[in-house]
Amino acid sequence: MQWKKETAIKVTSLKSEIDYVATEYGIACLFGKSLKDRAKELISIDHLDIRDQLEEQWKNHKMFITK
Repeated sequence: MQWKKETAIKVTSLKSEIDYVATEYGIACLFGKSLKDRAKELISIDHLDIRDQLEEQWKNHKMFITK
């Protein structure tokens, strides 16, 4: 399964405002977690076919994260 831009919904919010995210694949509790842990939680509730792709993208971009 390839991610399709036309099926995505974009929501903008401060990270401190989001405690839980629910998808058809699970629920992620983000409250009080670091950016690294939040990313892991969000990846864990995405579609199985693209989790590896998301993990690889996270590994490539996390070097820019300072916290």
